[in-house]
Amino acid sequence: MPIFRGKEFVSAVSDYKDSVRAATRSNVDLSSLIFSMDDVVLNGKDRVLLAGQTNPVENGLYIWNAITSKLSRAKDADSGTEFTAGMKIYVEEGTQNSQTNWVL
Repeated sequence: MPIFRGKEFVSAVSDYKDSVRAATRSNVDLSSLIFSMDDVVLNGKDRVLLAGQTNPVENGLYIWNAITSKLSRAKDADSGTEFTAGMKIYVEEGTQNSQTNWVL
């Protein structure tokens, strides 16, 4: 279950999203089966952050589907209007990215 950081007043453009379980700065093949990220074995409906895609349009928040072992865009960040300057995301776990905050 994501940790919700809540809306804190930082500036008019601040946008906090629910946390993600894991994140990666490496390119992920979205058409392949995915089982782990940053040494975190994924569970159904885990939120993850992709930040190193070869095609930058593919960067963003995703939900892992345990049945298909694939990623799909998170509903709260699946359009350009939901990605705003100042968007903040907290990463909960991982070898490289655990307990980090990311800002767009």
